[in-house]
Order: sequence, then structure tokens, then C-alpha cells
Amino acid sequence: MKYLDALNGNLVPHINVPRSQIYADGIFETIAVYQGKILWFSKHFQRLMRGIRTLKYELPEDFSENSLKTQIQDLLQVNQIHIGRVRILCLRKDGGFYSPITQQSDILIQTFPLMEIYAWKNDGIKVGVFDQVLLFPTILKRFKSCNALPYVLAAQEAHSLHLDDCILLSYQNKIAELSASNLFFVKNYELFTPDLNTGCVQGIMRENLFEFAEKLNIKLHKSFITLDHLNDFTEIFATNAIHGIVPIRYVQGISKTFSTSHNEVTRAIYKELMKSIQ
Repeated sequence: MKYLDALNGNLVPHINVPRSQIYADGIFETIAVYQGKILWFSKHFQRLMRGIRTLKYELPEDFSENSLKTQIQDLLQVNQIHIGRVRILCLRKDGGFYSPITQQSDILIQTFPLMEIYAWKNDGIKVGVFDQVLLFPTILKRFKSCNALPYVLAAQEAHSLHLDDCILLSYQNKIAELSASNLFFVKNYELFTPDLNTGCVQGIMRENLFEFAEKLNIKLHKSFITLDHLNDFTEIFATNAIHGIVPIRYVQGISKTFSTSHNEVTRAIYKELMKSIQ
């Protein structure tokens, strides 16, 4: 017998919803492409492999860093993309409920063109605070999981407030990250960023910032920062693999406005970022 489903109140032929979609049993990477160059591919691959090992995904025997990079390069060439982003999805194959019946997994690569990457945003962005879902430091934060509901809710909150993004907090009410970016704060020519134990994602651009700061002899602290501490800082900026470094000028509930024209440290690090991709 062929069973029917009800979709939006209408009877339709049975829809086979992938198990990976129902249980968010997948991981992904988003990688910037500049002048045909896949930026920081090895770092992205290492994080992808952390997720693959943690979730016990099994991939074809010929899967390797070199083979994946070659596939991406071929796809970029076919799609004629020189500036853009690459999404790599690793999804467990169908079968089972919470307990999967297989460890075999698929790798999907997609490419998307962009007009530009890492353009300096002189006006900065405005962010709110989303505290309805608190973050915890679990092994799932060592890679990019397809289970992104806290970030979806935070982004929706920002949209409803006519802001650009929202800060998410840890279970200890410490600042963790934005919906799609890590955070950095500046005081007395020193950098501060939320510790991974706040539950923030281990971002690739975050790792790059450590290297940029070392080159510039800027001391960097992995810290536990509360909203009350924000008035102590002179600069705030966000980082991710696609947007690079984005100054923040306004945080909801904070009395001061952060300068985006006299942000010496942010601009120095931005220059290092741009040098690194040439």
C-alpha cells in the first residue's frame, strides 16, 4: 500500500524526508574564495575532520584533503567563480531514527559567487543581546554542526529589533559570540576574546586573529566577559570566514558608542588580514 502524507493540510504522495534533516545529523564548512584561491583551506579541512571523527562518519577511501581541494577547484572553474564562498556539507546517509543504521556519509560541495569579500565597513554594525537560549561548551562546538537553532533565533531577534546581529550568552551569562561570528574587544592596545568554554564556535578567522595579533605584538587574552564589562573597552569587532573583520559601533543596552573611525587596533588587524590573502 502506498501511504499518503498531509502537507499544509493537503494529501500528497509520501515524502521521504532525509534522516540527516530530521535529526540535524550533519556538519558543514563555509570557505571564502578570493581571486580563485581557497582561503585557509587546511584549517577548514582540519575542523571538518574533527567533526567527521566525533560523529563517526565514514567516507570513501579516496577522501583526503588533496582530493577535496581538487573537487572544489574543479567546481569553482566549472561555475566560473573567482570571488565567492564554498559550502561543504557532510551528511550521514539515510536509515534509522536517533540511532543511525549506518556510518556512511555523503559529501556535498556547493559554490556561490560574491561581489566582494572582506570589504571594510566604515560605519560598523549595531548588535543586540539574545538571552533566550544560553550556550554550553560541548564537543559539538569544535566544528560547525547543522544544528543551528540558537543562531537562527538570535538572527531573527536581531531582525525584529532592526539590528545587524545579536550577542549570544553562555550558561554563566558571559558573552560568547554573535549568530555567525566570533567577537573581539580592545582595551589599552590589548585584545580580548571569549574563551571557548563560553560555548562559542572555534572559528577559523578567530584562529587567524591570534596569528595576526602576534605579528603586531598585540597581547591577546581568552577571557570571560560580561555585558557590564563592555563600557571598559574602546573597540569591538566581529570576525568570520566570509565577512572578515567587522567593527561594531553599538551594543543594545550599553550607554557608550564605539568609534569606527578611531579604532586603531581593529584597522591594524584588518590590514594584516588583507595582506594575508594577497
